[in-house]
Amino acid sequence: MERRATTEELPLSASAGEELGEVEVLVDGQSVGSSPLVAQEGYEEASLWDSVWYAVEGLVERAWAWLLG
Repeated sequence: MERRATTEELPLSASAGEELGEVEVLVDGQSVGSSPLVAQEGYEEASLWDSVWYAVEGLVERAWAWLLG
């Protein structure tokens, strides 16, 4: 079983319940169904500080994973 999500470029902010794309389920490479990809919770545009924090956090996680091999 494989799940494939397709989206346009995500908006900078979204409301709960807003459709963001589509999820398709495939079995043996054949599509068996699809459903809208909907935001469970709303979100706002990330501040500059949030963006920097996410970038640093991602770098630390990758470095840690590399060290643990």
